[in-house]
This record gives sequence, C-alpha cells and structure tokens, in this order.
Amino acid sequence: GVLARPDLPGLVAANRAVLEAAAWVVAALVLLPGTVRPLWRWVFRRTVLTDRRILQGAGIGGSGAAMPLVSIADVQRRRRGSGAGDLHILFQEPARQVHWRLRDVPEAARFEEALAHLTRQARTATWPAPVPTGDLR
Repeated sequence: GVLARPDLPGLVAANRAVLEAAAWVVAALVLLPGTVRPLWRWVFRRTVLTDRRILQGAGIGGSGAAMPLVSIADVQRRRRGSGAGDLHILFQEPARQVHWRLRDVPEAARFEEALAHLTRQARTATWPAPVPTGDLR
C-alpha cells in the first residue's frame, strides 16, 4: 500500500516495480514455510495400524517409527472439525515413556476405537488369562 501512494520520493517512485516485486518475494518467503511445510507433512505422512503395532511413517525420504500396541498406556483424542482430530498416545515401556501425537487423523473416533480393539486383542494374545487347574476348594 505504501508503494501505491502518488507522493513517493523520486528514487522510490522510479524503482516502484522492483520494490513491489521485492515485497512480494519477502511475503512469500515469510508465509510459504508456514503453509507448505505442514501441508507437505500431512500429505506424505502415513500411519499404519496392524494387529501388533502402530507405525508412523514420515513421508518421502523420512524415517518412520513403530511401537507395539501392548505398550499403549493412554490415548486421548482432541477434536478438530469434520470428524478429524489429534490423537495423543502414551506408550509405557519398562525403561521409558514415549509420547506420540498423531495430528489431523481423519475419522479420529473410528481410528481410536480400532486402536482400542486391536490393543485389547494384542494384550490378550500376549498375556492370556490363566486357566484354573486342580481342585478349587
């Protein structure tokens, strides 16, 4: 807006086109990393849920991580709009605690239900209920 004023000094008025282009380049450099980088992460991120573990892939050329379902201690869901949400997962292992935040999960409630169901199955397979033996008097 400042460069559109009619009463600009001579040097600024003579270089108005160059200054406007520079202003657009600076604006793009400021705004693009904040919008393109999250979009890039969202598009290329993969979360895979198996019957034994949950895998989080970081996208093209990125590394991924996997955690066993039996080590899940807590899952909290935070709603966003239109059924999407963030899942905060706490994994409790013998030597450490690991926190994962799955951002913008589509149909977060359904994913959380599937995660709970598969976690129960994995725990049952890992630690089956004891079978009573002998006489219980």
